[in-house]
Amino acid sequence: MRLWIAVTGLFVLKAWQLKLATKGYVMAENSVPSMDYAEHEKTYSGFIAFSKLGVVTVLNFMLCLLVFGFGGAWASVIGTVGVLASLLACAIGLFMGQNGWRPAAIVLVVFGLLTVLSVS
Repeated sequence: MRLWIAVTGLFVLKAWQLKLATKGYVMAENSVPSMDYAEHEKTYSGFIAFSKLGVVTVLNFMLCLLVFGFGGAWASVIGTVGVLASLLACAIGLFMGQNGWRPAAIVLVVFGLLTVLSVS
């Protein structure tokens, strides 16, 4: 009985392969194309640039939360300006490529000084 199932299974498999081959389909080949290293490097450098921008932007938002939480009378105004400046710097940085973290870093330094003045 097992032999019959095995023979029937092989027959069905061969018939299926023949049907696919007549329709223009072929079975998968075991050839691996060579890797495109230039595209890989481009993707990796884009990932690193986006990661840098993301880290600096998150630090900006952490400063905004610090101002909202511990700031004085003008905390909501300074915090709102900080959030808007961070979003604008992030949007500009997305279009700058490898140096996209720099506008967000400038906002981080300026807003950090304002945070020190408003919290103390």
